[in-house]
Amino acid sequence: MKNRSTKLDKAVKISIILGILIVALSVANYFIIFLPKEENGRKELQEIKEVNKREARKYCNQWAIDKAQNHSMYNQEEYDDYFARCLREQGY
Repeated sequence: MKNRSTKLDKAVKISIILGILIVALSVANYFIIFLPKEENGRKELQEIKEVNKREARKYCNQWAIDKAQNHSMYNQEEYDDYFARCLREQGY
């Protein structure tokens, strides 16, 4: 009987150790692999948004200058209005 209980105790200990090991590896995977990839994805998305915004501002600047200069009297208010309208149309 004593031999049987020690085998059972050993099996339980091994099962507990394996369970703890699986949990530890899962936690390590989350912090070491998943989170850095998630953060890099966010950074890349933010950089893409910044580039798109800069490009939209460049485009709107040129468009507003062209529109304002088409009128006989160019003034800053017309430029500002055209620029703001263009940015709204671009979604900014």
